Amino acid sequence: MPGLVVNKPIKTPAEPRSFVPGDRPRVIFTRPEGEHAHGFESLKEAGYPVEHWPLIHIQPHPSNESLARACEHWRQWRAVFFVSPQAVLYFFRYAGTKLDLRHTRCWATGSGTREALLRHGVAQDLIDTPNLANGLWDSEHLWQSVKEQIRPLDGVLIVRGGEVQTLSSVLSPNAEVASPPRHDTGVGREYLAEQIKAQGGQVIWAVAYMRAAPNWSAQQVKQAAQALCDGSIWIFTSSQAVNNWRQLMGEARGPWPQGRAIATHDRIAQALSAAGMGVVARSRPNLDALLVSLESMP
Repeated sequence: MPGLVVNKPIKTPAEPRSFVPGDRPRVIFTRPEGEHAHGFESLKEAGYPVEHWPLIHIQPHPSNESLARACEHWRQWRAVFFVSPQAVLYFFRYAGTKLDLRHTRCWATGSGTREALLRHGVAQDLIDTPNLANGLWDSEHLWQSVKEQIRPLDGVLIVRGGEVQTLSSVLSPNAEVASPPRHDTGVGREYLAEQIKAQGGQVIWAVAYMRAAPNWSAQQVKQAAQALCDGSIWIFTSSQAVNNWRQLMGEARGPWPQGRAIATHDRIAQALSAAGMGVVARSRPNLDALLVSLESMP
């Protein structure tokens, strides 16, 4: 949330800062806690003040039912798709070291998830990702890398997060096979699920953690509004973060003609523009591309 400065969380937000001409603009990362460290030092070395205002709050799932089923049938999955580093963290927090990781392939859409899998003992040659060199880290490009693996009746487990506001549906008896809400259809993990089914495979869902909007005080909303007018550059890597940001701004919501943001996917850029962000740049989600986007921001 606003006031959490990189690697140094504080309880009370600092006063909104102003940037004089010639200063590097402040860069605000909005990823959840635990997913923001990558690239911080490089951006700081490039002269950018960097702060972390997470716009998605992550918490444990209150039931382990779907994770228990996933672990019980681990060897039967053709592959397991982890949608985020948090999906890896909370899945293995439950599974511990009891799984045989020598055979099952693991899919990831980005380097952060890939690194999390490596830290939890998955062999490098069992991890499939998009071509990370070109920075196209999404489900569409992941599918191009893995579609030849799937045969009819193969089971693919998708480990994802759930929404706090839909907790009752997540806790239903069939939670381990329940799909995400309908509005996700065709986007991200749902796109991949549709492709698997079209190729004759079977998709099983496991909910490993819960997502919610953080709580902001009136002072934090004021600070965020200031950051939409002082030249700061917001980095958004999730459409949900955009939705939470709009919700948190409440009566102070835009349009923000002076607001500046970088989005790591076209869908996120479109959501930001619809929310009234004045300048929205599109960047691939790798450090080199991000630095180029920062340097070229108007």
